Amino acid sequence: MTKINLLNRISILVITLFVTSISVYAQDIITMQNGDEIRAKVTEISSSEIRYRRFENLEGPIIVIPRAGVFFITYESGTREIINELGTARTASQSTERTQELHYNWFLGTVRQDGKALRPNQVREVMSTNSRALQQYNTGMIFNTVSSVSAGVFFGFWAYCMLANPDGSTPWIVTGCAFGVFLPTAIVSWSIIGNSTKTYNSGLRGVASYQIDFGFTQTGVGLTMRF
Repeated sequence: MTKINLLNRISILVITLFVTSISVYAQDIITMQNGDEIRAKVTEISSSEIRYRRFENLEGPIIVIPRAGVFFITYESGTREIINELGTARTASQSTERTQELHYNWFLGTVRQDGKALRPNQVREVMSTNSRALQQYNTGMIFNTVSSVSAGVFFGFWAYCMLANPDGSTPWIVTGCAFGVFLPTAIVSWSIIGNSTKTYNSGLRGVASYQIDFGFTQTGVGLTMRF
């Protein structure tokens, strides 16, 4: 191997390592009070909120999170800014935390923040700062979809049978099947989605929480307690 070829290979290796290091560190890391980390590009920090774009989608929407839930930010330059001391009281920001909390109404099937109903994609954006809450919410939405589809299919068939069989013999069987599929999955959905909002709210306050989850396990259906 000639000296020129060796120098060319070394140059290519150095350039590759340099470009890789830029792609790894050219991002801001938001560390939450609960330990979660968010790869982001911070756009604005105010007295009550922090705005950022996801590092994986720098052209995407700006996400707003309460300042009170953030521990520190590590910028792409390596500089670290402490936003809140870990575990300290934040009395001045408690009202902001309350407006950022999520509230689930199982009867209406809506998640609200500051009195406004959120669409599922908006709920996921809000919960993106809390991976555990987001996972619970996605699981609850799967059960919600199953319950909604089963209810539509079975009650639609029930209505058809009511018209086709005026004597009412068949619809009662179908109605029983409808409740047999719809009701359990709906209850599981309500429970898991409600727990996801509690997990998210606990993360805002930086306190420990526990939930009792009802759902499928490796051995069947059961209860799981999480701390």
